Amino acid sequence: MGASGFITSRPQISVSPQDATDYTSPASSTSYRIANTGYVDFKVVHVYSYIHVMRAGSMVLEKSVALESEGSELTPGEAETITPRWFRGKIPDEFDMAIVVDYKKFGLAFRKYFRFKRFEGPYSGTWNWNEQPVDDMKPEIDEQIAEFDREYLAKRPGESQISPFPARRE
Repeated sequence: MGASGFITSRPQISVSPQDATDYTSPASSTSYRIANTGYVDFKVVHVYSYIHVMRAGSMVLEKSVALESEGSELTPGEAETITPRWFRGKIPDEFDMAIVVDYKKFGLAFRKYFRFKRFEGPYSGTWNWNEQPVDDMKPEIDEQIAEFDREYLAKRPGESQISPFPARRE
């Protein structure tokens, strides 16, 4: 297989923030669109939101994981949108977070892959998101997700720890 065949056979996942739907609570109403921008199907095993740090006045949230969606399949051109619900009614002074897509390529069901997208930015009527490098945070995120999976996912009797606002397909 040539280089172009290898590139087109890899899942291509984009994660992009959307505009907040409630400007009085932008941190809890900003959606993230997860899209298959490639040429091959893939299965989304889990989508996590990870808060590195979020400060809103005296309230601080650090190193927190939430499961936002699980078990969807995205064909080329399809997308789903998740809306993490972190701080309702609070406008953060500082916000540094990541969306982590845990996925499997079709035909390789025994192996999982991860796609990380990190965003930070100030809020001034709308989010001014800046995509940031995530490499320095990957070990921290991996550790927190592994702990989350051990604590919640492994122990649930068929019930999900998913946000009450599940992903929607587009």
